[in-house]
Amino acid sequence: MNKDEIVEYIVDSINAGNDQDDIEASLKRREIDPSQFDALIGEALAQILEYKLKTYPRQNLIRFIIWTILFLSFAIVFFFIFPGLGISQNIFLISLVGTILLSISLLHVFVYYGSWKKLYIEKFGKPKLPVEGYLIVNLFPGFIFYFIISSCLSSGADRMLKETQEDAVATVINGSSVEGKLNYASVTVEFTTKDGRVISAVEDVSTYEFKDFYLGQKLNIVYSKNDPHNIDLLIDGTAMYKMKGKTNREIEPDDLLKLSTVSYSDLGTELNKISNNWVFNDSEGVWVNDKSQQVISTRKNPDQVVLMMPTGYGNDFKMGDKFAAIGFEKIVAKDLGIEADPNETIYIKDGYLASLKNVRGKDFRSNLVIIVEKVPEMSK
Repeated sequence: MNKDEIVEYIVDSINAGNDQDDIEASLKRREIDPSQFDALIGEALAQILEYKLKTYPRQNLIRFIIWTILFLSFAIVFFFIFPGLGISQNIFLISLVGTILLSISLLHVFVYYGSWKKLYIEKFGKPKLPVEGYLIVNLFPGFIFYFIISSCLSSGADRMLKETQEDAVATVINGSSVEGKLNYASVTVEFTTKDGRVISAVEDVSTYEFKDFYLGQKLNIVYSKNDPHNIDLLIDGTAMYKMKGKTNREIEPDDLLKLSTVSYSDLGTELNKISNNWVFNDSEGVWVNDKSQQVISTRKNPDQVVLMMPTGYGNDFKMGDKFAAIGFEKIVAKDLGIEADPNETIYIKDGYLASLKNVRGKDFRSNLVIIVEKVPEMSK
């Protein structure tokens, strides 16, 4: 073997991963003078370095650019495009896939950064991925990516729901709750869309809220016209404000005066301007607010509304004071020739009569029944 052939052989051996001892042993078997080993190996290393300096800068830079483009593309897709579509299902799976893709591409960006420089190539050649420590290296950014993606998807779904919302009354058909180190609860509801489709959708709730749900419960909800499985339960002031720009409030005497004058078909619309927790109970023929345990019953006479609410918390005194505060006068029923129960308190104002009476229900709970009706012939 001539010198060039020997150097080429050493280059091939080094590229194959053989160490110096193996190369020298191989040269001895070929009866190469040991005194020339250092010079031959040095020349081979010089050729390898020359090749690397000629080809690696371009290769490493191209790979850095490719991985950077991929990282930015994945970021745009998972941070902006998918959330803009209002996706509400499989958020966990999408967030997981996005986390993996972003973590892998970001790792390659860091590994290839600066790898086209001469000093880097002389020392390392091509970048080597930390395969053994991959999970550790990506653990922290992975958590960040998952949090950002899931938050963006949830925000996008909420935005789409608010922009394309439709109202519906849903029935609770299932639910589950897990309490421990991780608390998790959800309810499944069924409702019919405006175009007649029957949809079953799952909504996450807090374990505290979960205790207030029961099978067959009627709930006011909003759903997205674009994706009926994207829903929100209008069960509290926070949800109401987020979707409707208003909060739930207690029913007031002024509300009862207005409700006594609207048509029965419009009663639900007016009730839900006060609170979105009012749902019509078909079997009982009443409007029910489970949150406040209030009932608006079917009116027996025109220009009348009947409200039943639990006593306690000062309700029986507070409501009387509220009627007085808007100009109603407390009267003695017998002075006007009105038959009244001893437990009944009557207020009048400008042709309106408000009757407040404590009654005991079948479950032995005490309830306050308020009847407000327009009686034109009666004035203050």
